[in-house]
Amino acid sequence: MKLLLLVVASTLAGCAASPGIVATPDGKLSVMRRGADLSASTSLLKLQALKDADGYCAARQKKANVLDAREIPSVGHWPEAYVTFICE
Repeated sequence: MKLLLLVVASTLAGCAASPGIVATPDGKLSVMRRGADLSASTSLLKLQALKDADGYCAARQKKANVLDAREIPSVGHWPEAYVTFICE
């Protein structure tokens, strides 16, 4: 039972919502990750967003060139991380 609770807690702790890759008006791409709770690590959210960017570009046989990466802590809202990039 303890093992099951540990697995469920670990899974939920790692969950983050991602709306997907979005094209910006200036031709760049952006991805956002939002924590599932107020205690979610912004560093891990940023890492997940960077992996999203890498995966998106790799699927197109290109490499992600990160232009900006931001972590926004949970102050009155869910923690978030944003990555802006282009595929080269």
